[in-house]
Amino acid sequence: MNPNGTRRSGRCRLAVGAAALALLTAGPAGAQEGGASALLAGARECVRRAPRYDGRYVALPYPGGDPGWEIGVCTDVVIRAFRRAGVDLQRLVHEDILERPQAYGIRRADASIDHRRVRNLAVFFRRFAEELPAEGDWRAGDIVVWSLRGSERPDHIGVISGELGRSGNPLVYHHFPRTAHFSGHPEASDCLHRWRILGHFRWRWEPAVDPAVGGG
Repeated sequence: MNPNGTRRSGRCRLAVGAAALALLTAGPAGAQEGGASALLAGARECVRRAPRYDGRYVALPYPGGDPGWEIGVCTDVVIRAFRRAGVDLQRLVHEDILERPQAYGIRRADASIDHRRVRNLAVFFRRFAEELPAEGDWRAGDIVVWSLRGSERPDHIGVISGELGRSGNPLVYHHFPRTAHFSGHPEASDCLHRWRILGHFRWRWEPAVDPAVGGG
């Protein structure tokens, strides 16, 4: 399995639809820009659909499983955004856990929940994405992982948007439980430095994507 979601052999790559074809024919820079653009479209869709925060366990089909647009958590924003860009994190994380369970500290893989845990996504992105400094160059489509309590335990995740907040920092697409500061639905918030940043990742969008970039 490669970071772009294809099998390691590279012999079977799917590209369906005009958007995917555009990425296939683009150079590396074009693929990077196109992948990030599709990812951001997926994050905006999460805001538009406004699922309520609900972290219950849901048995999901595999691959391509989703708990349904009525509910979601912070990881679902990332998962749904990546799916919009043609990358199924459910499948990729599950396959990597099966191959390297020790890297995740997991004894028994569960395709319904493993990819919906922040700590597992943090391990996965550290293994397969470009890891950048917390105070580095934030770009639209980057992934941020936080510790809400300031510890070493990752427990919140979001997608960097292409807009700046009043602080001068980029807004972040994320989903937080309802509080005095957050709606309980996915939103773009000026919260990049609200919590301790444990991870800053940039996905390497390659010309071949798997499967099609699609809408929803």
